[in-house]
Amino acid sequence: MLPAVYQRDFISTLAETGNVSETCRRLGISRMTPYEWRMSDEAFAQQWDAALEVNRDALRHRVVETACAMGLARMVPLCDPDTGDAVLDDDFEPVMVPDTSHVDARVLMKLMDKVLRDEAKRVDQRSLVSAELTHRYDGPTQVVLVGPDGEVVDAG
Repeated sequence: MLPAVYQRDFISTLAETGNVSETCRRLGISRMTPYEWRMSDEAFAQQWDAALEVNRDALRHRVVETACAMGLARMVPLCDPDTGDAVLDDDFEPVMVPDTSHVDARVLMKLMDKVLRDEAKRVDQRSLVSAELTHRYDGPTQVVLVGPDGEVVDAG
């Protein structure tokens, strides 16, 4: 696999896991490799930051969903930050969003812990399945040599 493919897969998996070590383990690469890419490639560094933000947004969303399911969140109209007016949908109805600002921060932290534990279990289960499938495969392995410039080197 070429470095560009590894970088793309790294960013995609990092957005899913939010964890560099887990991402590297899944891809079978050293933890130092993506840090080297990050230091030498500004675009990759920006993609890395964006992937972590995607993961954080997903976690925030799950916390709010859990709070809603528990009856802790109340629905309030979304307001335009510039005008303070309610944002309207296509039917001229106010867009409603969940609000947890009235909930004790300790309760929200407990929810975040629960979401993170659930996510960790999900990652562990997926890793076990992945490892099990990897060990079952007895097909041939193909070694590809890649030069420093990222080009495939002909081994023959």
